[in-house]
Amino acid sequence: MRITFRSLARGDKYGYLLLTDACEDYHDTIYRRGYHNYVHGRAGEFETYGSGLVQHSGDYPVNVLHFGDFCASLGAFMLEADKKDRVRVMERLRFTFDVPYDLKGKVAFLLGLKYDESKDRYYSLDSDSYCKVSASPSKQYDKRWHRIPSDAGKVEWAWSVLFPDDLSETALRRYAMRNAFCTCVREAGGWVNTYAREFIGLSGEDNSEANQAYHLLRLTVEAASSIEHAESTLSCYKSNTGLTV
Repeated sequence: MRITFRSLARGDKYGYLLLTDACEDYHDTIYRRGYHNYVHGRAGEFETYGSGLVQHSGDYPVNVLHFGDFCASLGAFMLEADKKDRVRVMERLRFTFDVPYDLKGKVAFLLGLKYDESKDRYYSLDSDSYCKVSASPSKQYDKRWHRIPSDAGKVEWAWSVLFPDDLSETALRRYAMRNAFCTCVREAGGWVNTYAREFIGLSGEDNSEANQAYHLLRLTVEAASSIEHAESTLSCYKSNTGLTV
């Protein structure tokens, strides 16, 4: 199954689609060419030649260059879609926006670390020694511990520690992680300066149309998820109280 919707910026020539079957995606294509070069593993586009959403070509994954338009177009579609389509989109995208539950604590911990040139110290994010620091020489042989480097405490370093395989994610997932990370940095009293933004991969996008489009899509997906949860809660309430209406 697939959901098709018009492009807000390119609607005279292209249409978009979202693959919703569990076993259908563009994995083989984006794996060969790099996940980070594409919006999402289920996001596709096709040529219409101005015929509405009539498909006049094969479909292929959406390049990251059209990140903003795809997100805004799907968000606009969600606002007007019927319940069935909203739920189908939500079920395929809601986990894309999830962030690690302990991200805020880890960011604050890493930004608070300081390098001490007089002695080697080690930090750990492992569950058995969560967010701890030690000067014990024995820690250098324990893979759960890492030596605190000279650039410890910097935003760029914290990002590289938490997301070392950033380029293995599609653009939408990467944007969600970057957005959540930068929010945690600000909440920890840090500042994401221009260099840090470029290092992380934002390149000023946090003040651009792409950011607005991202939040539009995230909000519509989260709203659909909240409505589904509310309906489920109401159903449980009626069942528990014996109500039939």
